[in-house]
This record gives sequence, structure tokens and C-alpha cells, in this order.
Amino acid sequence: LMKSNMANTKTKTHVEIVIDASIETTTTTPSCEGYPITIIIKEFLLPVLARFHAGYFRISLSLCSQALLWKILGEPVEDAHALRLLFRMLPTTAFVLLWSLALLTLASLSFLYILRCLFHFQMVKAEFLHHVGVNYLFAPWISWLLLLQSSPFISPKTLHYLVLWWVFVVPMVVLDVKIYGQWFTKGKRFLSTVANPTSQLTVIGNLVGARAAAEMGWRESAVCMFSLGMAHYLVLFVTLYQRLSGGNSLPAMLRPVFFLFIAAPSVASLAWDSISGRFDTSAKMLFFLSVFLFLALVCRPCLFRKSMKKFNVAWWAYSFPLTVLALASIDYAQEVKGLFAHGVMMILSSLSVLVSLALLVFTAINTKMLLPDNDPAFRHSIMDHKNTRSPVEIVIEASHETTTPVYGDSLSKVIKRYFFLVLARFHAGYFRISLSLCSQALLWKILGEPAEDANALRRLLGKLPTTAFVLLWSMALLTLASLSILYILRCLFRFQMVKAEFLDHVGVNYLFAPWISWLLLLQSSPFITPKNVHYLVLWWVFVFPMVVLDVKIYGQWFTKGKRFLSTVANPTSQLSVIGNLVGAWSAAEMGWRESAMCMFSLGMAHYLVLFVTLYQRLSGGNSLPAMLRPVFFLFFAAPSVASLAWDSISGRFDNSAKMLFFLSLFLFLSLVCRPALFRKSMRKFNVAWWAYSYPLTVLALASVDYAQEVKGFLANGVMIVLSSLSVLVSLLLLVFTAANTKMLLPDSDPVFRQH
Repeated sequence: LMKSNMANTKTKTHVEIVIDASIETTTTTPSCEGYPITIIIKEFLLPVLARFHAGYFRISLSLCSQALLWKILGEPVEDAHALRLLFRMLPTTAFVLLWSLALLTLASLSFLYILRCLFHFQMVKAEFLHHVGVNYLFAPWISWLLLLQSSPFISPKTLHYLVLWWVFVVPMVVLDVKIYGQWFTKGKRFLSTVANPTSQLTVIGNLVGARAAAEMGWRESAVCMFSLGMAHYLVLFVTLYQRLSGGNSLPAMLRPVFFLFIAAPSVASLAWDSISGRFDTSAKMLFFLSVFLFLALVCRPCLFRKSMKKFNVAWWAYSFPLTVLALASIDYAQEVKGLFAHGVMMILSSLSVLVSLALLVFTAINTKMLLPDNDPAFRHSIMDHKNTRSPVEIVIEASHETTTPVYGDSLSKVIKRYFFLVLARFHAGYFRISLSLCSQALLWKILGEPAEDANALRRLLGKLPTTAFVLLWSMALLTLASLSILYILRCLFRFQMVKAEFLDHVGVNYLFAPWISWLLLLQSSPFITPKNVHYLVLWWVFVFPMVVLDVKIYGQWFTKGKRFLSTVANPTSQLSVIGNLVGAWSAAEMGWRESAMCMFSLGMAHYLVLFVTLYQRLSGGNSLPAMLRPVFFLFFAAPSVASLAWDSISGRFDNSAKMLFFLSLFLFLSLVCRPALFRKSMRKFNVAWWAYSYPLTVLALASVDYAQEVKGFLANGVMIVLSSLSVLVSLLLLVFTAANTKMLLPDSDPVFRQH
């Protein structure tokens, strides 16, 4: 059963599990009658133990979490909805039977695994050394903790609960010390090479332990377990999004484990709810992140197509994440008490129950396939790099579409030639201009508003006639509308170029720019107030396309495909984050706090990933041509917008907003102190110069809110300097653009050229 190949004494032993069906087959099993116990063990039990592994605890994870879901849905509440009323109508026996089934399943699996440790210890050792198998060693302890929390016989305040909690938590802590310690010390288990979706089980174990401790009232132990889990979840989340070599080591049959992406933040929200006593802002942010990840996976059925061709125990990986997401939605609905929240809870809870029932049926029908000869649990997938596509490169050749008209051509042909030439050279990067103008309009609007301790700049803008601001806003509207029409025409007549733009690592990020511009223009509008129904409708019109782009782009980062974040990440990637944050800011202005929190959590979660990835400067960080280096200013745009969004959500420029503002200020100073970085890009005018303006403007906007909160001399001084600099840079860019109109559509725009 075990085959080891050792090249020399210094080479690591390669352990491969090989099950020979011709020797130990489950279909031609002799009768047990007349055989001594040793023969029975050898002929019947050992083949089962050889094929059994910790991955089968997926079944117990599902059933135990279902028992907890049924218990919570059956509890009496004030505003019970239809689904909860249905569960309350069920006799208590139904829940007890489900809990007993979960207990029987978990006890049987645990007993089998103990026997496997006794009779096939080398296989257990190989499982521990495997990058997937080791993570499922947490599954039995998580299952026992879930079963303990759902128990109808033991309450959290009893001594039995406390003793059992220690029995189930101590082995997980031992595994934590072993596995987490290997990640950051020495050995060959580099996290960047072994990390895969199942690694999140190590985090989930700590979070489930934290929730169980909080239920007992052991708040300090709960906080300890929670902090341990979240610290390592942070590391794992970033690593898995970067999709380094370990991210692609899963065989196709194990792709259902991608649903564990949903489970970790869902369990974290449940744990924090139990610790803090209410489903507060932190819990909501984690819940919104898990909902987004769920949508991102559901929108990718092709990812799971191969794994669904034939029944496998890996199918059970769908159930547990869905169940804990449903549990989180219950707590969210209890806190928010809105129709939409209850609708989400009903959908997720019903889906969870249906999936679990379907899996039970499939398992009962396919019992012969529960222990296959070629289980993929510990088989390494071989990645084929031979058919890798070359990067997309857009080269616009002026020789085919010359700007010089041919004499003798009709006027219509000349116009058509110019028209198609403009569309060929135009791209989403030109929305930098609208970003700058729309943010300037918002800055002028805010600075022109009356304030108690108005400084010199605010008093100056306050004296300007309202017509000046309306003219600026109208110019921003005209510019944005013109650019939008041009891009719509480009989509109609140059769709292949738009498609290539979407496939480019820089161009795809600027697809967020028009929607960000429209949202900024909406906020700065002198005609529509945030409480107006027109504002609400327009908000949905501008936000929905960004969410679609989020699902597409973020989903590619952490699932499959050739868009590895570690290779495509560049400063313009932060536009995807800024889009969500501006959407959150606009929603908060309307008073839609839950929507604002959802957008904010989505943006900040991915900003965290991007921030770490960009700081690491992997291969994608060096793929920008010199002419595009002004986009480095987007580094301080993201935290600036985040501080503004959080200010609107929380109602004041609190410590969190200040921390984000200080970060953006530091990043601004770091870039200003490096003029050599931008020397090449400043030799010749290019539309990329407009990338300086928008980040400066949102930094100035953040400084305005900071000055209003702090009300100090230094804060007002910083605001005056940044606001003046922002206005001055925007005016200079307008002048340079007007003076260099012939250079707005160059023959060799560097936006989509790979370097």
C-alpha cells in the first residue's frame, strides 16, 4: 500500500498512496462466517481503513452544522418569519433525530479514524505531511464543537460543557502550534506553496472554539481564540488571493472546497457576535464579505463542472459553508430586522437545508462510491504550462489609419476615417480627466458650504458666486457625458479592442473609472439631494455595473484562470477598491447604512489584499511603462476615499478614519519625495498626467473632514495646503491639455503595451 522512493539520503521521501483494487477490492468480499477475527480485520477492515481519510469528516461538519441551524431556527423569537415558524411547528423529536444522526455519524467517523491511526499509522503520517490532508485534521474537532453547541441535553453553563470544550479545543491548539509555527519559522512548508482553500479549516477551528467559549461566558478565552484565528485568516486570505504556486495544487475533483472561502468570514461573524453580544459593524463587514464570496463562486459554475460529473465525498464540502453562512444571516436578520435581511436569511437557510438533504440522498444512492480506488484527496494535480497564452498587446498602427486625408475622397469617407481613428485610439484611461473634474466639483461644493470656524480658503470660496461652482459642475458633466458617449461608440464599433482592454491588466481597472466619476458627480450635484428618489435610482444605475465587475475580477483572483493577482496587480488595481468605497460613501449620504457597510467591507477586504500584494512588488508590480508612473498616486487615493466613506458611515471622523487619512498622507509624502520616479513620464505631455489630480483631490477632501473634526491650527494648515495644491494641479492640467490637444490621441499610447 505504501510506496516510497528515495534518491539519496538528503532527498525528502516522497510518499504516495496507491490502492490496488485487484488485491483489496470491496466488491468481492468473502463471507465472515468461519473466519477468525484476525482474518476479518485483514480482509474487511484494513482495505476500508486504507481508503478512509480525514476528508470524510466533511460529512460530519455538514450534519453537525445543520443540527445547530435547526436548533437556532427552532428557538422562539419576537418577529419570527415563515421559515422559523415552520421549524417551530416541527416536533422536538425531529431536531433530536437530526442531532442523533450527526452524533452517530461523527462517532463512527472518529472511531474509524482511530483505527486508521492504529493499523495504518504511516498513512496518517503521510496525511499529516500532505498540504490538503493536514487541514482536515481540524475537521473532527470542529464537528465535535458544533455538535456540542447544538446539543439539546447540555447547556453552555454546565461543567460537562466546559470539560468537553477543553477536550475538543486542546488538540486544535496543538495543531495550531505545529502548523502555524511551520509557516513562519523553518522547514519546507512555505505558506506560499502549501496554501489552498482547505487551509482555512485551521482558522475555522479557532473561530468555532471562540464561539463555543463565548457561549459559556468565557470571554477572555473566546477573544484569545478569535484573535488567533483572525490573525492567521488575514495572512491566509491575502496568500490565497495572490494564488501563488500552492493555490493551483488542487485536483478538479476537490474544487468544491473553494466554498470554504465563504465559511471562514461567516464563522468569524458568528464568533464576534457571541463575543461582543450583538451583531455589530465588525460582524456585518465579515458577513457582507462572505455573501460577496458566495456570489462570486455561484457565478462560476464552470469552476465546479468537472467535480460534479461523478459523485465524490468532496461534494459534502458545499454544505458546511452554506450552513454557517445561513447561521450568520440569521444573526444579521435579528439585528437589522428588515424585510431584505429576512429574505436573505430565508433563501440561505432554505438553500442550506436543501443542499444537505440532497447530499444525504446522493450519498445513500452512491454508497459503493464512498471509498473509491482513486480518491483525489491526496493526489497532486499536474499543471500544464505548455498552452499558456501570450499576453494581450494592443498596437495601434498609424499607417493603416492615417490622419492625413487622401485627396479625392468624399467628405463622408474622411469623416468616417477620422471617426474610427478616434475610437481606435480612445480608451477607458481617458476617464482620468472626468475623475479629476468630478472630484474637483465635489471639493468646491464642500469648501463652499458654511462652517463655524471657516479658514481663509473656505471664506474665499464662500465669497465666490454660486455660478462658478455650477459652471465647474457643468463642465465636469459635459466632459463625463462626452467621454461616456465615445466609449459607448467604441463598444459598438471597436468591440474587439474593448475586449482586449478588459483582458489587459491595466485597462480592466479603468473600466471602474466612469462609474466612479458618475458617483462623484452625483454627490456634488447642486440639483439633486441625497434623499431624493432620483439620487437613489442613479446610485443603483452607477453601482450595479461596478458590482458585476467586482464579481468578475475579484472572483478570478481567488478561483482559477490566468489572472493571478500576484502577476497582474499594479497601482491601477486600486481603482476597483475605490469604486466600492465611493459607492459606500454615496450610500451613506442617502442614509442607506447597511448598503454602505456592505460596499465598504467589500472594498476594504480587497484593499487589504491589494495593499500587501503591491507592497511585495511581485512581477505584476513592475509591468507599468514609464509613461504611466503617475498612477502611483492612486496609492494614497484608496485610503483617502476609505476615510471619507467611513466618516459618512460612522457619522464622525473617528480614529479609524484618522488612521486611514494618516496612511494616505504618509504615502503622499513618500511619492512626493521621489521626483526621479516620475521624471520620464513628465518629458512629454500625456493623458496619464491627469492621474495626479484625482488622488490629490480626494486627499484634500479627507483633510477637510479631518480639520472639521480636530479644529486645530495644524489640521487647518494641512487642509489649506492640500486643497490649494489640488486646485492648482487641476488648473495646470486643464491648461496643458488645452495647449496639447494634438497629443491627446497619440499613435503609441502606452496604456496597453506590455513591458
